[in-house]
Amino acid sequence: MKVLETISTKPGLSDSKAKEIWEAFEKNGAYQFNKSHSVAYSLISYQSMFMKTHYPAQFFAAALTILGDDKHQGLVKDALSFGIRILPPDVNISTNRIEIRQMEDGTQVLYAPFSAVKGCSENGCQAIMRARAKVGGHFTDIMQFEEAVEKRACNSRVRDSLDRVGAFASIIPGSVPATSEERRRDQAELMGNLVIDAVKATRQFEMNPKRQAEVNVLMTNMAAEMGLGDELIRPSIGIKPRLMIILDNANGNDGKTGYFMENGYDDFKAKLLVAGDLKMGDLYVTGVCKKVKDKEKDYTKDELGQFNEFIKAEVALVRPTYILTCGTKSTSLFNNKSKPSDLVGRKEYLPELDVTVFYGFNPNILHFRPEEGEKLELILADVAEAVNS
Repeated sequence: MKVLETISTKPGLSDSKAKEIWEAFEKNGAYQFNKSHSVAYSLISYQSMFMKTHYPAQFFAAALTILGDDKHQGLVKDALSFGIRILPPDVNISTNRIEIRQMEDGTQVLYAPFSAVKGCSENGCQAIMRARAKVGGHFTDIMQFEEAVEKRACNSRVRDSLDRVGAFASIIPGSVPATSEERRRDQAELMGNLVIDAVKATRQFEMNPKRQAEVNVLMTNMAAEMGLGDELIRPSIGIKPRLMIILDNANGNDGKTGYFMENGYDDFKAKLLVAGDLKMGDLYVTGVCKKVKDKEKDYTKDELGQFNEFIKAEVALVRPTYILTCGTKSTSLFNNKSKPSDLVGRKEYLPELDVTVFYGFNPNILHFRPEEGEKLELILADVAEAVNS
């Protein structure tokens, strides 16, 4: 149904221009709202800020409970700025919700619920809580726990996961403390976004002549299979790489040399050096799409599928310890459950690859939005802390 018809225009304003302006008004109206709506949200914002300022532990406990997993890393970082740590579950403290406790030094901590550990369901939480109540509210040792808990609701797999994150550390003499760095790998694997510290690599990012030759063979096979010929853009391999950077695709600068990031990328290289103390010799730089994109058309669906398969093979072959993704395509290789834009600034340990992935964004955006440089510097500082440790 036609809602509006232009019947007259001011001098100099064409009929098409008038319709264009009206359509802009229509789009704008789609997300405007009235004053009462604004006041209601302002009140919620005020209440939230009051809680965060005066009752930070309760605020973060509620936020971590209500908001989705994709928001947890940001919340955990924010809580730390208030001096509040999030600890793994403890068999004598935790329940099916976040528990707030005050330490001897006066600081407050939040104990994660049992359900924060992968595989531990609500039934498992309730079974542990019932067992604890049965023995008087406190387990004295692991044997007492094993005897009291219902094995059907809290099976061996769940108990093993709880043990790995340190939930039984307080009742097993000589056990590695739940807060020890030795447990970080298991905690990152089993507790996801509640763990914000990068998993320290237990092996070297080894790029020896044999592996480099294998990479060259993979690239040659890729060029032949996809018919890339001289259009193939190869990875740039530093003298002693400590970090793999994966770009989305090759650009014109890469096309001039035939290698990723050997030419251009000046702003990105400067930030890598200043914020991350990383030079090209410290990097293995590659890309998902190893061909400069045609200005007239995008990569085909078949090309994207082949590029994805080859970059996965490349990662498996190179075996990096740390990866920085720089774009939506590279980020989606490792996490396709969340929007790439929501993952920016986060990191994730992937046990199947034994690698920590830092999620970034396309560095070419700095040309158009230099204000994003500060965000990139924070990401690179986080990367450097892990790589240089």
